[in-house]
Amino acid sequence: MGLVFKNNANTTLSSGVNDSTTTIPVTEGSVFPVADATNDTFFFATLADDANNEIVKVTISSGNAGNQNLTVVRAQEGTTARAFSSGDKVELRLTAGMVDTFNLSGNGITLSSNKMGFGDSSPEVSLDLGSQTDSLHVPVGTTAQRPGSPEAGYLRYNSTTGKFEGYTNAWGDIAEGSLGPTGPAGPTGPTGPTGPTGPTGPAGPGANQALNTTSQPTFNTVYVSNWFRATGSSGLYFQSYGGGWYMIDSTWIRSYGNKPVYVQNQIAAGSNITAYYSDERLKDKQGKIENALDKVSAIETFYFKENELAKSFGHNIEKTQVGVSAQSVKKVLPEIVDLAPFDMETKEDGEIVSMSGEDYMTIDYAKLTPLLIEAVKDLSAKVKELENK
Repeated sequence: MGLVFKNNANTTLSSGVNDSTTTIPVTEGSVFPVADATNDTFFFATLADDANNEIVKVTISSGNAGNQNLTVVRAQEGTTARAFSSGDKVELRLTAGMVDTFNLSGNGITLSSNKMGFGDSSPEVSLDLGSQTDSLHVPVGTTAQRPGSPEAGYLRYNSTTGKFEGYTNAWGDIAEGSLGPTGPAGPTGPTGPTGPTGPTGPAGPGANQALNTTSQPTFNTVYVSNWFRATGSSGLYFQSYGGGWYMIDSTWIRSYGNKPVYVQNQIAAGSNITAYYSDERLKDKQGKIENALDKVSAIETFYFKENELAKSFGHNIEKTQVGVSAQSVKKVLPEIVDLAPFDMETKEDGEIVSMSGEDYMTIDYAKLTPLLIEAVKDLSAKVKELENK
């Protein structure tokens, strides 16, 4: 790269040029060095006639024999672009620009008493880089690429061993300095692939062991093959929802937190199921059930089997059943109609809403009894009235 030379290079123009021509035709191109703009190689040539001359910078020259075109930059080093005629001289002369190109001091290089300084005007040793702050690039090569006839003082980086090495009587590693302080931690790299499954560990303690603790251990899933026992007035508590089961006597299993109990299918009992209360001392009467017989007559009753929609909610009783229409009951006695248990959802504020948004209904069959009693009374009164007639 840079300025190139060739001794005694001179030829003539093969045709005339004006003062703006940048392609100079010469009769013999082989006398000049090769210039290539892509490699930043160039040379200076002088165009001359009997009275004038002009220095040009040649950026492209193939060096081929015979006629050749030189690509140039006109009017270099203070000269003026002029027109020249066929046969005028084209010569590679020493110019001031060439000398300046090799002006070492102008480029920060000083030669003094067989000492060279880079950026240092007073070098103190053969090669003085004392004022530089970057680095010195030494030769790099494998062990096999070491010089064939080394001499004491050779220095290189061995890419096979990954170490600097020097030669005295033999090649040897250059001792490394002490380990510096640990640098800051770099960013976490990407997660690597999952490794192979490890060997099965030793068997744990036997399952038939009791856990007696006053602490609060945490487990994901607990399997037991015997009783889950709670002592005293304690029980099973579902912490996330504030409910559970407990006993405070030997008779009743109680719902903690006054929670209602919902099952997806039937409840069977070997004895009575007692619900609500009937003591009138606990009730503020709001009036008598009127037109009971008409209301009973308006309630639709039928035999039925559960359809596919009912089965989708987990109701799978295959036998024929008897029942009433909650919609017809709601028209005459809405007080005993409520959301079906499978469709109930309690919001954070305690409001009970339809989970599906469809408001599927059920009725409290036990509370049909007062309506039926009043209907019987109405019917009985009508019978007596007819008998009296």
